[in-house]
Amino acid sequence: MNANYYDRMALLVVVLLLQSITRLGAVELKHRELDTTNGLPSNYIISLAQDPQGFVWMATDNGLIRYDGYFVEVIRHSEEGNNALLLSNKLRELHQNPYNGLLFIRLQGERFSCYDTNRRRFIDYSGDGHNEKNYSACAFTHTGDSWLWYRGGTGCLEVNYQNGKVKATEYNQENGSLKSNNIQFINEDSKGNVWIGTDQALYVKTPEAIAGLRAVIEKGIAYFTELNGQVFITTTEGQFFTANAQGKAQRLQHPSQAIIKGNPVTGLLPYEGQLLVVTSTATYTMVPETGEMKSFPIEMGGEAVYSDDSGNYYMNDNKGMLHYFDIRRDAIYHFSVLGSNLINKRDTHPINVTTDQNGYVWIITKGNGFFIYDPSSQQLQHFSPREKGISPIQTDYIQAIMNDRSGNIWLSEENIGISILSTMPRGISRLFVDDGLTPTYSNFFRMVRQTNDGKLWAGNFTGEAFEISGSHFSSFDMGVRDDMLAICKDRQGHLWIGTRNKGISVDGKFYQNIPGDTTSLATGKVFDILCDTRGRVWIAVNTGALCLALPQPDGSYQFRRLLTENSFMRTVTVLHQSHTGISLLDVPTVSWSSILIPWHLSVGKSIPMPIVITIKRTVHWAIMRFATSSNMKTPFGWHLPAAVSIMLP
Repeated sequence: MNANYYDRMALLVVVLLLQSITRLGAVELKHRELDTTNGLPSNYIISLAQDPQGFVWMATDNGLIRYDGYFVEVIRHSEEGNNALLLSNKLRELHQNPYNGLLFIRLQGERFSCYDTNRRRFIDYSGDGHNEKNYSACAFTHTGDSWLWYRGGTGCLEVNYQNGKVKATEYNQENGSLKSNNIQFINEDSKGNVWIGTDQALYVKTPEAIAGLRAVIEKGIAYFTELNGQVFITTTEGQFFTANAQGKAQRLQHPSQAIIKGNPVTGLLPYEGQLLVVTSTATYTMVPETGEMKSFPIEMGGEAVYSDDSGNYYMNDNKGMLHYFDIRRDAIYHFSVLGSNLINKRDTHPINVTTDQNGYVWIITKGNGFFIYDPSSQQLQHFSPREKGISPIQTDYIQAIMNDRSGNIWLSEENIGISILSTMPRGISRLFVDDGLTPTYSNFFRMVRQTNDGKLWAGNFTGEAFEISGSHFSSFDMGVRDDMLAICKDRQGHLWIGTRNKGISVDGKFYQNIPGDTTSLATGKVFDILCDTRGRVWIAVNTGALCLALPQPDGSYQFRRLLTENSFMRTVTVLHQSHTGISLLDVPTVSWSSILIPWHLSVGKSIPMPIVITIKRTVHWAIMRFATSSNMKTPFGWHLPAAVSIMLP
């Protein structure tokens, strides 16, 4: 195996996973399920979040779940100890601060608890034991500060958390910092200023301000947006302003604004260098320099405008239409995703949207499954459990969606559990031995590898062997009908082929195990072949041994067997040579893998005992063991004892 091993293995994984892909139109999905049958304590997942370390958190009606990809940990309220800071087990929403690891947990009854995912403990985010106040919304700034507020009248709270210490600052009517406790929004602009809109005034907190807010506009504030670094505000009375952090505000007035009289503004957002003013019945454009307004050419309106995790906006018009504003492309997409009979039947916000790493727009609904929109092809696909056999979901009611950092999409299905999906990356095309219309074993591949001359080879489940050129499969005769598991070209250009049952072929000549002949190939399946930087050929014979090919004067080969001491070490599967010339050997069983480092091995000379690194993993730790037959000095000048154990965090 050569240095492009990982590229080859990635290709093999892609080919093998094709059989588990949902194939429906332009976007192809791979999916797997997570529910009570494989670890979850409940199938009713309300909200999802991923912390900076990559762990996934789930909110349920009976506690908080932490998932590391293998194991599930359930965290619940207790009357004593640190878990007492989880005020209730009835969770409603998760908000992850990406800058300092704080996970804010919205609870039933409009309260928050806070968990430090780095230190693995709950914290009192109020700093003074008053963490039972009502807050319903949460936002984070790029400095790592967290802001909580409540439209119902408790003002807002700024939480600064550094080195495990909380500094919390309240802004409310009672301490004189706000004229009203009814917070409409808290937003950070591109310069790091924090804007707070209440039903009586607009305030700003600049990054350099140690404490305190500056009042900018003494009117009821409705919506905020930013265009080209400039802040724009609309008031509850339908007036428009531009404002700066120095406390100066300028009203944008124009006779054309009379067009929206009587229509309350429900959203304000940037679009194609102008502002879009959304009302409950229609949408208008506004020139930011003059305030001039015109009717938008597309008829749309909505009760509220939301933003997704990509900075795009969307709204539904209570008729089942979703309007999605792609800020990066300056484009608007319109989808009919939810029938009018389902609107407001079960939820005030029945649609949620996110954009994945491939640019696909995912739309989940509570009542009509989910959709994927591809902006490049302008195709919309619908996924519903009614499409039996091809749909990755089992219910039309999708509770939550999360886009993780690996590009996977997590869907919470009501009372079903989690479906983890990923799309085929753009640019990947399918290759089939036949027409590909009907699943057959001809298209199930055991091996896809590239030899050092750039040629690509494949072996399928029916024992056929192919050379792949472009998108074309050329069949070639191995000399025997058997599964091809490995292939390699050595420095002399000889083609080595490893098989499941027939040993190894070198340019068509087969070498198999001969009982009683210790110079013959070990018995077992040939899983891998490696030609190392010294020109030596190594053969991984699973359940047999690691074999080193020894050239003979007549051009044939004998084989020297290594790692035959026990059945565990004979479970050889994958060989790899790093850039340093160190050969690696993987022995994957349930929980172990081993690495062989033969520093001094050379053909025709005595072979010293190699060093083997054995790793065992459990939930929280791993042990790495270096085993040698005696104390041994390595080429790097280290002295290793016969056994060394290292505890890994």
